[in-house]
Amino acid sequence: MAAIQFPIADPIADPGVPQPDMQATQSHTTEPAKPRWGRTTVIVAAVGVTLVLGAALFFLRGRASAPAESSAPSHVSDFAVFATSLYLSQGFDGNEKSLAPYFLGDHDFTGIARDQWFVKSGGAVAASRSSEGVWIMSVAVELLGAVDGQPASGYVDLGVQHFTIGVIDRDGVLMATGLPTPAAAPRRAGAAAIGLGVPQADSGQVNAIATFLTAYLTGVGDVDFATATDGISPLEPAPYSTVTIRRIGVEHADDGFMAVVEVVGTDAGDRSLLGSYALRLSADWKVRAVLPALPGS
Repeated sequence: MAAIQFPIADPIADPGVPQPDMQATQSHTTEPAKPRWGRTTVIVAAVGVTLVLGAALFFLRGRASAPAESSAPSHVSDFAVFATSLYLSQGFDGNEKSLAPYFLGDHDFTGIARDQWFVKSGGAVAASRSSEGVWIMSVAVELLGAVDGQPASGYVDLGVQHFTIGVIDRDGVLMATGLPTPAAAPRRAGAAAIGLGVPQADSGQVNAIATFLTAYLTGVGDVDFATATDGISPLEPAPYSTVTIRRIGVEHADDGFMAVVEVVGTDAGDRSLLGSYALRLSADWKVRAVLPALPGS
C-alpha cells in the first residue's frame, strides 16, 4: 500500500501560502498560563506574608523605641522661661485672659493674689521630647516671694526654684501644654568626678599650678615659665589681685595629668569669687591648656 503523504507548506519556498497572523500568535502565546494553586504554593505565600508583616512590625517597633530628643531649640527654651516667668508674675485672680494666648486649657486663678512672686532671672536647664512631640522643659528661676504674702512688706529671697513645663508647637505657634509645676532639680550626669582635696603646702606640683594661676589670673609672674605652649597668655585686664587654691584634684591622663582646681580670687575692691578650672598638664607639670571645669568635676 502506498503511503499517504501530507504536503507541508513552506512559506519561504512557496510565497502563495498564506502567512500566519504573527500578532495574534504572539498575543496568544505570551499570555501566562493560569497558576495551579497547590499546597506548596500556599505555604510559600504564607511565609511571604509572614516576612512582610514581621518587617513592618520591626520597623514600627524601631520607630516607637527611638530615643527622645534631648536638646531643645533655642526658641523653645526661651519660650519655656518666658511662660514660667509670666505664670509666676501674672498668674493671679482676674488675669486669666492675659495668660490665655500662651497656655492651653482654661485655668481658674480664683483666690490667687497678685504680686506674690517676683522672678529675678531664669533659664532652661534640661529638656527632653516625648513621643507626642511635647518638649518637657526644666526651668530654673531665681525667685523672690512677698513677705507673709504682703507685697507692701517687701520680698524675701527664696533662692533658685525649679519648674517643669510642657511646650508644643501648634502650626508654628508655641504653646504651654499646661501651667508650670514645681519640680526637683535635674539629676547631674557626666563622668566620674576627679576627687578634690586640700592642697599640700609643700607639694611641688601644687606650687607649679599655683604659680601658673597667679600669673594667669593676676598678671603677677611669668606665664611662659609655667606653660608648655605659646598659646596661653595672662588675662587682660587681670580679674584678681590675689588667688588662693582651696581644693585640688589630679589624675593621670595621656602623656601627663589632668588637674581640677577650685580657687578663690579676690579683686582690688576686696570682692571674692569662687571658681573652678581644669588644667591639662604635661608630664613635668607644665600647663598645656586651660579648660572650664569638666563634667563630673
